[in-house]
Amino acid sequence: MMNKLLLSLIGVTLVLPSLTCAKAFAKSPLLTYSSVYSSPHLASDYPTYAESPSQAIPQGYAAKDSALFAPLGAKIDEYIRNILTLPIAEQEEECDFLVCSCKDSLTRQFVTKKLYDSYAESHVMGAENIAVHIADAWILSGKVPLGQESEMLAVRFYADLNRASLIGHKAPSLALQSSRGSDTLLYSRDSDRYSVLFFYDTHCPSCLAEAAMLRTFLDTEPYPIDFNAVYTGEDDESWRTFVKRHLDISSPSVRSSHCHDPFGQSDFTVKYAVIQTPKLFLIAPDRTIVGRELDVPALAALLESEFENRFYRYGSDKSNSLMDRIIEASGGVSTPEAVDSLTDMIVAAATDSLTFRHVVGDLLYYYSSKEGRAYKEGDKYLIDRYIIPNKKIWSASHDSLSVLAYAGLMSDILSKAMPGTKLPAVEMYGRLSRGSVPGSVMQNMPAKTSEVKKDIHRETCHKPKSDRRKASPCRYNLSKIALCKPYYVLFYSPDCATCRSYIERADSLMEVSPHVPILFVDMSLQGNCDTAILDAFDLSSLPQLIYVDRKGMIDARYLDLLEIDNLERPL
Repeated sequence: MMNKLLLSLIGVTLVLPSLTCAKAFAKSPLLTYSSVYSSPHLASDYPTYAESPSQAIPQGYAAKDSALFAPLGAKIDEYIRNILTLPIAEQEEECDFLVCSCKDSLTRQFVTKKLYDSYAESHVMGAENIAVHIADAWILSGKVPLGQESEMLAVRFYADLNRASLIGHKAPSLALQSSRGSDTLLYSRDSDRYSVLFFYDTHCPSCLAEAAMLRTFLDTEPYPIDFNAVYTGEDDESWRTFVKRHLDISSPSVRSSHCHDPFGQSDFTVKYAVIQTPKLFLIAPDRTIVGRELDVPALAALLESEFENRFYRYGSDKSNSLMDRIIEASGGVSTPEAVDSLTDMIVAAATDSLTFRHVVGDLLYYYSSKEGRAYKEGDKYLIDRYIIPNKKIWSASHDSLSVLAYAGLMSDILSKAMPGTKLPAVEMYGRLSRGSVPGSVMQNMPAKTSEVKKDIHRETCHKPKSDRRKASPCRYNLSKIALCKPYYVLFYSPDCATCRSYIERADSLMEVSPHVPILFVDMSLQGNCDTAILDAFDLSSLPQLIYVDRKGMIDARYLDLLEIDNLERPL
């Protein structure tokens, strides 16, 4: 996974993952139990230490007290600081790798205990997960026994106390009694809202301060959440007074619930590690614990992040501006292949599912807003390659509507008359011409289109060349046009300014390439054929220019006639 660097210390070879891993340089903020701060500047490498193998550790020597292990301890401290931005599971893997790399029992014991202590004493949210993992996988399992029984008991107590309420785990249910005296069961089922779980005591000064900040925050921020306040004491009168004075939330978006455990049967102490108050948790609608040991500033930051992620606005001005800068930095894209390569590069940089979800959704909206062959075909590639095979990633109702439904709509549109397919067997009225644009097209059609429609069945398409510029449109079945040479189909509307520019450009190009035919299809004259044409082609915006090969297969679509210099070489 990571490149590996050999650290030779005291004659023992210990393999450490290199800090040059890109993931270790992530700039995502870390939530602590007292504040939000950014990760420190990362060291680029470890130095190599070399000691004589003859410096053996005396038998029975206490590894954790050995001055010989001090350099290794300092390097472990530095390493842990630099991997704190990695996902919890990856940090656990790195710790396992370090322990497994130790070549003797004393080094393994020191490294294990050092890792455990560092995470158990850390103020970074989620560190408890790694500490409990190390305890279960190595210490309590007996693979790396500690020297003293008291140390083992302390590790066991810590792990048992924290195991049920770790980040990413389901919140344990609580059977409590409400302020009205009725039984209340919290977190027994999923909800449609986030919830804040607050454990407090009325005689705790820190609880009073936290309650004041919490009430102000919940009253001023518009988050639709449930607030579950759990009193941990036994003074009923003091509890009700405290709720009235300090926890009376007035915000209409907050649903408050005040409970206590008068009979001590809920076991909240072990379930949520409540050995002191206050304790503040944030729990997701699916009962997943997303924040623990929070204070109000940390809760505010986490709620902002959670709501931004859950109700993310795809295709925002910010994301579109970022995409513009990326494309500009790459030198621009002019072909579908270039857009596909750019898409692969951007998506490959998304190292977690959340980033993948946002990046792909933003690309969908960005490409869909653009005109031209490169972006249109690139949009189809994005949908087929990254959205349809990964539908579960956008399973939330907001994402399902914003991404999946929109991608489905765009896929239906972009799947019409695709390159590599035969022209649809659709009938339409048009003018097939070589050498120049028909006069009636150049003149933006006769004033009375009804007269043209009456003449459609009377006129023939085999008039002398001298009269061809004035011919009325003929009825064509596209699948039966047999020219045995490449040609174009141009769908347009006489009221469209861009369409008029296309037609003027076509007239000049047709003089240079007189042998390349163009079928001009005025969509205002299609009558009953209109529905069938719209079902077969993407005409959501006009003009639409399609290039057909000599076998009647669609070679390219969404072509920009204003950028074509030679009709014989459109690509």
